[in-house]
Amino acid sequence: MCTWLLESPTSLFLILTTVVDLSFSLPREGVAVPKLGDLKLQHLHLLFRHGDRSPIVNAFNTSIPFEKLWPSGYGQLTKTGIVQEFQLGRWLRQKYGTFIPLSYNASEFHMRSTDVDRTLMSAQAVLAGVYENVTSPLKPYGVSWTPIPVHTVKQTNDVLLSVADCPRLNLLRNLQMQSEAARDYESKHQRLFDLLSQVSGRKIDRTNLWELHDMAVCMKANKMSLPEWCTKEVLDEMTEVESFYWTLMYLSTKDIIRLEIGVFLHSFVKHIQAIMKRTDSPTVPDHHLSTQHTMAYSAHDTDVSYILAAFNLSDKQMVPYSATIVFELFGPPGPAPPSSYIIRLRYKRGWNDDIAEYLQFPCCSDRSAEIGCQFDRWKKYVKPLLLSTEEFLSSCDVLRVNRLFTMFPQTTEFRRSFYTLFVVVILVAMSCLVCTIILCRRRRSRFPDDRVEFFQTDTTS
Repeated sequence: MCTWLLESPTSLFLILTTVVDLSFSLPREGVAVPKLGDLKLQHLHLLFRHGDRSPIVNAFNTSIPFEKLWPSGYGQLTKTGIVQEFQLGRWLRQKYGTFIPLSYNASEFHMRSTDVDRTLMSAQAVLAGVYENVTSPLKPYGVSWTPIPVHTVKQTNDVLLSVADCPRLNLLRNLQMQSEAARDYESKHQRLFDLLSQVSGRKIDRTNLWELHDMAVCMKANKMSLPEWCTKEVLDEMTEVESFYWTLMYLSTKDIIRLEIGVFLHSFVKHIQAIMKRTDSPTVPDHHLSTQHTMAYSAHDTDVSYILAAFNLSDKQMVPYSATIVFELFGPPGPAPPSSYIIRLRYKRGWNDDIAEYLQFPCCSDRSAEIGCQFDRWKKYVKPLLLSTEEFLSSCDVLRVNRLFTMFPQTTEFRRSFYTLFVVVILVAMSCLVCTIILCRRRRSRFPDDRVEFFQTDTTS
């Protein structure tokens, strides 16, 4: 029953130390909800995935060099991806043209990206679409484009978009990938793994399946010929298996989701509260924003998944290129309590989804998604997920435990021996404690007057 614990002794530590109650069930309040038609759009907070890209690794044994198939290099935005993101920018202009000013202003539109080539380029392409019709100072030179800043931070410091390393999060994910469910699912699809190992010339299992699946998806998206062994049936099964492990690794527990998206949601809530107060301008590092503005984030499929999972809206499918989540905040024109504001979530399922349906938060499931959710109710729901940067860094700090295990060889035999020794030590300690209690009770039963005599002597001294 505890086989998965044998293969990962850190699991016991994590189970014992995970004490935060992340209950998602909150009582509904019978407070009148303001009508959306009486409110005005006050803020847009959106996050999108980059466009089509080249493979992250060269996973296939092909006669054609990788550089010829993908001249831009590994994990780079393709020409198709640039167009997809440009069209996303056009879509934003079409849907929110009355809110996003025609000309760029730093206090009204702020673009943030992870420090990765494909997301930085995607951000620029989106901005080109949003501000497509802006008169450019470069027009006399035949260039109808205006430079607009894209902000970023080093990957090692990017806790907002869950790029920075988090040892505790890594351990939690590894536990899921070493669980009995993970191993059983791999056994169920063993024929697929055997085939992939044979054609790739190396062992393929649940930990590196994504490499072959990623390359196949990239090749198919760019209309390249797949290897003969990669039939539709094989690719479909690869997608099914990879989706299972994707969900297991990234979206399977509340603790994992909190570490992945907690800082982003915390920043989002603070942003909205500043908008509501109207006394303090919303801020980002070194920038002051107007009350009505747009915050945009160029990120990855994982980030989109984290947000959907946080609100129990994930369909557990791979996130398409240019998928976008838009948070819309509606409220009165002047300062008002949180109960006067409505928040909505819109999900654009990839570059070719022009509708982008509204999805309702679980805490407001008694009303349609188009009506939205009262902000104070939404905030109560999301509160258990929120993490400040300091809380995130503290929660991730399991380096001392991690060092303990990296000092020794990480073999299955060692893990089993370590776990067995750990259990034996605990049992011995408990046995000693029980024996001590029994001996004390026996002594008291044999010499019932010892304690009385002691106190009598002490009193007269």
